[in-house]
Amino acid sequence: KIQVKTSNPGPTATPEYIHNIFKEGYTSKNNQLREHGIGLAKLRKIVNDNNGEIIISNEVINDIQFICFELII
Repeated sequence: KIQVKTSNPGPTATPEYIHNIFKEGYTSKNNQLREHGIGLAKLRKIVNDNNGEIIISNEVINDIQFICFELII
């Protein structure tokens, strides 16, 4: 198995927020005309097709809230 974790300052990972970020075409970026990577909808498909898992959580470091994405494939 491969495990990758990335964290960035971000919002609270509520169930509603998590549901929305995996919708096709969703972006939290201000400039929606620019490319923003492969997109979480595509990432979820790749992970699911390989029997993997995506874990989304929050952690606070030095009083700054981070949103964390952990992939296990």
